Amino acid sequence: MLEKLKLVEARYLEMAERAAQPDFYNDPKAASQLLKEQRQLEPIITAYRSYRRTQAEQEDLRAMLSEGLEPEMKALCQEEFSENKKKLEALEQAGRLVVISPSVDLQVTRLEGDMEKLGRLYWMGNRDANAQLERLRAYLV
Repeated sequence: MLEKLKLVEARYLEMAERAAQPDFYNDPKAASQLLKEQRQLEPIITAYRSYRRTQAEQEDLRAMLSEGLEPEMKALCQEEFSENKKKLEALEQAGRLVVISPSVDLQVTRLEGDMEKLGRLYWMGNRDANAQLERLRAYLV
């Protein structure tokens, strides 16, 4: 899905670049049609960019949390992580995207060596994915 959105964003940028050309309005009908399509894509692109920005912030915070931080800094990162998670959920509630996320916060490091813990994590992910499958299918239709 993200690959398709990336293509839609590329199309949107292409349209914006075309609209900036000096000869754009030489064909008013084509210009009107392109601007109409661009306006229709704008909410999708806005949501996609917001999602990407929030995801990048989440990854940064997740990396920071896995490092040895002082308690105050760790609490700050966890708070910001929770806020970003709420932003992603709000985008999902608006029907702009589907977030596939674990049902519980993950307590593993990037270099986790406990195979039993990783096994439980795998099966939790499997159950969560199956539980969200119908919602994903409905979104894609």
